[in-house]
Amino acid sequence: MKRILLTFITLIISLSVYAQFGFQSHVVTNEKKTTDGPVSVFSVDLDNDGDLDILSALYDDDNIVWYRNEDGLGNFGFQQLLINTVPFEKPSYAFPSDIDGDGDMDVVAVNDQISNSDIDSVVWFENLDGNGTFGPKQIISINVSSPRSVFADDIDGDGDTDVISASLVDGKVAWYRNLDGNGNFSDQIVVVSVASAKHVILADLDGDNDKDIVFTKDSNFGKVSWLENLDGLGNFGTEIIISSYNFDSYTSVFPIDIDGDLDFDLVFSYSSRIAWAENTDGLGTFGDTQEITDQASQASSVYAADFDNDGDMDVVSASENDNKIAWYENLDGLGVFGSQNIITNKSIETLTVFASDIDSDNDIDIISASFGDSKIEWHKNTNGLGEFSLPIAVSKSTRRATSVFSGDLNGDGLVDLISTSNSDSKLAWYPSNLENEDYTTQYIISDISGPQWGFASDLDNDGDLDIAIKSSLSFLWLENSDGAGDFLLRETLSGNSNFALPIDIDADLDTDIIVCDDNSIGLLEHVNGGIFTYFELFDDSSFEFRNLALEDMDADGDVDIMATSELGRIVWFENINNFSSTNLNYIAILSGANLLRLEDIDNDGDNDIVCTSNGSSSADIVIYENNGGVANYGDAIVIGDNVQSLEDLVVVDLDSDSLKDLVYNSSGFESLVWRKNLGGFGNFGPETVIADYNDSGPIVDINFADLDGDTDMDLMSAGLWSDKVTWYENILEQEGNLIQGTVIVNTDNTTCLANTNSVYGSNLLISVSSTGESLSTFTDQIGHYILPVGEGDYSTKAERLPVHFASSPIENLSSFNSLGNIDIADFCLEATSVVNDIETSIYPLFDPRPGFETSYRIVYTNKGTLPELSGTVSFEYDDMVLDFVSASETVVSVGTNILYFNFEDLDVLEAQFIDLVFYVLPPPSVNTGDLLDFFAIVDSGNLDITPFNNSHGIKQTIVNSFDPNDISVVEGPEIFIEDADKNLHYIIRFQNTGSASAININVEHQLDEKLDWQSMQLEGLSHPGRVEIIDGSMVNFVFNNIQLPDSTSNEPESHGYIAYKIKPKSDVEVGDIISGTADIFFDFNPPITTNTVNTEIVETLSVNEFNTQSIQLFPNPAKDKLEITSSQVIDYLTIVDINGRVLKEIKLTNLEYSLDVSSLTKGVYFLEIKSGELKTTKKFIKK
Repeated sequence: MKRILLTFITLIISLSVYAQFGFQSHVVTNEKKTTDGPVSVFSVDLDNDGDLDILSALYDDDNIVWYRNEDGLGNFGFQQLLINTVPFEKPSYAFPSDIDGDGDMDVVAVNDQISNSDIDSVVWFENLDGNGTFGPKQIISINVSSPRSVFADDIDGDGDTDVISASLVDGKVAWYRNLDGNGNFSDQIVVVSVASAKHVILADLDGDNDKDIVFTKDSNFGKVSWLENLDGLGNFGTEIIISSYNFDSYTSVFPIDIDGDLDFDLVFSYSSRIAWAENTDGLGTFGDTQEITDQASQASSVYAADFDNDGDMDVVSASENDNKIAWYENLDGLGVFGSQNIITNKSIETLTVFASDIDSDNDIDIISASFGDSKIEWHKNTNGLGEFSLPIAVSKSTRRATSVFSGDLNGDGLVDLISTSNSDSKLAWYPSNLENEDYTTQYIISDISGPQWGFASDLDNDGDLDIAIKSSLSFLWLENSDGAGDFLLRETLSGNSNFALPIDIDADLDTDIIVCDDNSIGLLEHVNGGIFTYFELFDDSSFEFRNLALEDMDADGDVDIMATSELGRIVWFENINNFSSTNLNYIAILSGANLLRLEDIDNDGDNDIVCTSNGSSSADIVIYENNGGVANYGDAIVIGDNVQSLEDLVVVDLDSDSLKDLVYNSSGFESLVWRKNLGGFGNFGPETVIADYNDSGPIVDINFADLDGDTDMDLMSAGLWSDKVTWYENILEQEGNLIQGTVIVNTDNTTCLANTNSVYGSNLLISVSSTGESLSTFTDQIGHYILPVGEGDYSTKAERLPVHFASSPIENLSSFNSLGNIDIADFCLEATSVVNDIETSIYPLFDPRPGFETSYRIVYTNKGTLPELSGTVSFEYDDMVLDFVSASETVVSVGTNILYFNFEDLDVLEAQFIDLVFYVLPPPSVNTGDLLDFFAIVDSGNLDITPFNNSHGIKQTIVNSFDPNDISVVEGPEIFIEDADKNLHYIIRFQNTGSASAININVEHQLDEKLDWQSMQLEGLSHPGRVEIIDGSMVNFVFNNIQLPDSTSNEPESHGYIAYKIKPKSDVEVGDIISGTADIFFDFNPPITTNTVNTEIVETLSVNEFNTQSIQLFPNPAKDKLEITSSQVIDYLTIVDINGRVLKEIKLTNLEYSLDVSSLTKGVYFLEIKSGELKTTKKFIKK
């Protein structure tokens, strides 16, 4: 389930100065699921959105997965499992087809459990909603042994989709008749038995408008054969061999018109060859085998498409032994092929290759699944003529990310990211997006065994950036061969290296490299053209070197070397005549000396030493002041002691005050922290958390660069166990003081110290006040907040906590008599009782219009004290006027007018959400003015202390058109006085109707004085943003760098919204009107002022109703019995369902009645209660 990420950063107008603080996290990679052992891959539209998604069978992961093409441009979402509950053991092939004839793509598959062949099977999975939500496995046959491929088409000419399979051990090519068009299949019909049948496919080879069979044999004496469909009903003739080879197997075959004569020829792979056979007469008479290439060692897969847009069919192949994916141009359109064009030779053991237009640019791209390195990739056809990009990861993962660094690899003037990851042996490149400096595409530069760290530098002196990488085996470099990011592995620079730095050490205008390993320091001197010669500068087995820094230590105009030794030394080596000789000099003794940085800490023009001293589980940060002269350093000053498991440290000016700050990680507390340089020497502020465990995972590498071109330094990190690469946008402007802290929930009555198991208080209102003024914000998803203030005395409180929690302390006091200070004000929330309290809300994201899609968000929050709740969410709607399109979470079951979802791990004070999309039917089914009813229920399976907020219903009116910039209240224009103690749910919507993208958006919203601002709860933002509340009345919603597209270029993405709920004050009266409006600022344009929304508080009673307060229903929700009590005699009870159907009428003369509801299905019902001429209606929920 998605977590609501409400406030990544905080912007507040302080009481005396304007200040902006923060880092906005941008996760580059976060795919946690593996792609182990992909054996097949196809592109197909699984979610009916008009673009091509990716479907793959993962043999080693025991599942079938798919990836949604999020934008139609080849940017894919997270992996989605076809089967969420139980594994599908050893799937060997998965093929998309509409099995049940409902217009969407289902999946048919085979599995090959080699060690236990009795579970081998042919199965299919129904696409339940057309959006990629798949039902359980449906077995077609288990009478197969080691099935290796499956295909689906109409074999018997009855208009529905049948299935055919080929299995290796029992040698069967067999088909299964779709008996009713709904996916109910006949028993197995064996067509032919042949040893080691592998790949099977259907095509009309003889031009008689029915489907014939083509298959391959996968063993010595391999062959390609076909079987004629004699009568179009699935009765097949004898085997006809098309091509054979005595010494190897045929692995793949594809029917396509190679020679342009409008019949099906065959292209196939075997041994090290790719070949084709001409259908000479269109009747299935095939000519001799015509070899395309013999340079595909252990050819595994073949496909054909027009890659160069010249109107004929070219061929693409994959081969296992040489790791190649290559294509071959059809030179004349008649089947004369050109030489092999290698797309990549780094795709380890590719088993399947496929081709289609992945990025919607009207040319054919290539998709591959490589078993040996567990990668699913695609290659973009960059010019429509068959020039292909580096491999682009479909599953954008970095398994065990070890480092991240930056550089402009393609020469476009933007700063790109580069990462290394150990478990998937990946060196990856993320080009910066020109519009928003985002990193959505992952190119695989190379497969490097166990990459650990690297850097980008011009190593061959040709004006572009190359890459040096330390792998588990060696230190090597890759040449940027074209200056645009096409890399070639050049040479091994040296063996084992702990650390390396590029520098022109000999002042000859090219890049040399200083390296160190445990015992030695050496120079890789650049000779010319990327050729390096190694010179050992120092060798001593007693040193155990750990880190290097370069500096002119003796002011003689050349660069010397400083190094740390784990045995407790900081030393430097004098550069004498370009290191033709060296002198070893000692600077300091420091136990466990490790990380080393030389930076001007005190801004006096010389570089001081920043070093870490590692203990068994923690480290100290130590600095030495440069006192001038030759290596004249002062005594050690410890500025950070007992930092848990410190892995990396950088020294950088983050707040643009010309002073170098410290940034480091503490993997003991799983956080990335910043310490501001306050001036002087060794005067640093307290730790400010930039990112916590939930953002980045345990961090092992930190780097910095101006990634977004705004002249300040941004940060980037690699998270080893979280598999995350993240960059942090610096939006820091420094004026005034900061009050900051973290809210931690003590769920186990032990401690409130932050650690990996901490539960954070997210979306809590934190306020600071001074002399009658106040400013407030909400905590982010990791419980963190920041409030900029000026000088003076301040009180900080956690406001309006859920009633089951108490805050310790109740308030934090801060006092500032100068600027540039930080005060830490943490809060610990402790449960005062053990309760289950879960609530839900529905927000309409668009007004419904006939013939258009509309969207809704269900938000549910754990307000109680029980952690890690799981349960169900149901959503009721009218399916007579709405068609369900999609949901952001898996639909586990579908009932009449109702959808069911599961949720899990809903932690204390955490919110999750589900987004739903429906299609509003056109007239006459739906007309303007019609009312739509929606109802959501959340159920954790526990007795809830406030069951009334476990459900939420809304009504919407069908409209013809609407203002895209508006404010509305879900409860409508009136609420009863008896409901004035409940929340009003507001949604502010905005759309960029201009002619260019909006870079920044600010929404100003004045709260009505009859609303209790301290009860406000933020429920959702469409985009990352932040909230400020000034003096409890003016609320600002700030979206910096939102890059909201204009409606002309991208209408679906041009919308945004804000959702919150808030209660009226306790003293409101009948007749009071609560009003609201908003001013929406797009960049520097004048504001767009929304409509004014009014909600009037009205009397509950009318002349023909009796006092609903006098009627009580309990328990509600009810499972078996619903107890009814009334102060007036009840004459009739009528049970009505959500669709208005009367289910039961009961005649009574009672004040109390026990109603049996055990036979009702789970859902929402209405109870109409009559007493004489008076009546009322109550809603109840059947559990």
